[in-house]
This record gives sequence, structure tokens and C-alpha cells, in this order.
Amino acid sequence: MSTSSRDGLLTLMLYAQLYLKAARIDHPVEYGKITGDRNLVRLIVVLMDRANYALSLSGAPRLGIQDALIRTYVDQNRGEIAALRNIVGPKLTMSRLP
Repeated sequence: MSTSSRDGLLTLMLYAQLYLKAARIDHPVEYGKITGDRNLVRLIVVLMDRANYALSLSGAPRLGIQDALIRTYVDQNRGEIAALRNIVGPKLTMSRLP
């Protein structure tokens, strides 16, 4: 029996990435508000890091249905989170929020 646990987490990650991409391209003022709030940027980066960590621990095939397909889309849009990571710096860890 399979579940969609990995699918759900990956879909949420993809939603966040596509939201940021749409804001950056179509709504630059709002994107500037997002990127101008260092605490919000830190939160997004930490949550994405934690999601990736959870996925790394849940490699069992029965925990996903279409997770491999969704993961390709997440990987294609990883630049959105990388841009946020550049704002807060590489030393941010997934366990420490300011």
C-alpha cells in the first residue's frame, strides 16, 4: 500500500517556489517586500531545508506515488530558494532561527 506523504511535501515545496517565481516576475514590488523581510526569508529557507531533510529520511518507495515526478519540478525551480539563501547567507542552519 502506498501513501502520498512525499508527494504532499514536495507539492508544498513546489508551490512555494512557484509563488516566489510568480512574485519575482509578475509582482516585483511584492517580491521586494518578501525579500526585504530578512526574518521571512530566513523562515522560508529553514522550512525548505527541513523539508529536504525530511525527504532524505523518507526514501521508502511506499511513501510516495508521484514523488519522483514532482521532485523533478522542485529541482527545476530550486533557484528561487537559492536566491533567498543568498540574501541570508550560507551560514544559516536549519535548526537556528534568529
